[in-house]
Amino acid sequence: MLRVDLHLHSNYSHDGRSTLQQLIDRATECGLDRIALTDHNVFEGAESLRRMAPALAIGGEEIKTLEGEVIGLFITRRVQPFLGPEDAMDLIHGMGGLTYIPHPLDRNRS
Repeated sequence: MLRVDLHLHSNYSHDGRSTLQQLIDRATECGLDRIALTDHNVFEGAESLRRMAPALAIGGEEIKTLEGEVIGLFITRRVQPFLGPEDAMDLIHGMGGLTYIPHPLDRNRS
């Protein structure tokens, strides 16, 4: 069984403070096998993390859509924000990615 964290933010995101190296170090300390960097509407950090720790990193992004946020995992490029959720998910799936809704009951995020 793999131990994973599929929703992390770094200092590339408005609500993250950790550097990529700090995330790598903490994941190692916690015994995680994989981590997904899902910064808000940016993909550069996820690309850098994959270069720094390819066996650890899953490329991801938390995308603001017209109806709330969607997480894309295993993506290869940034997804444009403020699309309809179905359009954003179609782009993610077109990259071979997976999607999930990170805050389904949070009315402040829609």
